[in-house]
Amino acid sequence: MRSVYFHGNNKSRVFHDQGCRYFNCKNCTELFQNRQEAIQAGFKPCGICKP
Repeated sequence: MRSVYFHGNNKSRVFHDQGCRYFNCKNCTELFQNRQEAIQAGFKPCGICKP
């Protein structure tokens, strides 16, 4: 089983870490195993949790 460390918001293209208040947002449907994977998929780091 794959561990998920980041959720990406498909609408804003921002990703969040597990401790972020926006981690389980409605549009956070993309799952990433690491920061680099999220960035390569075109997502930006959240300005609040700064993953």
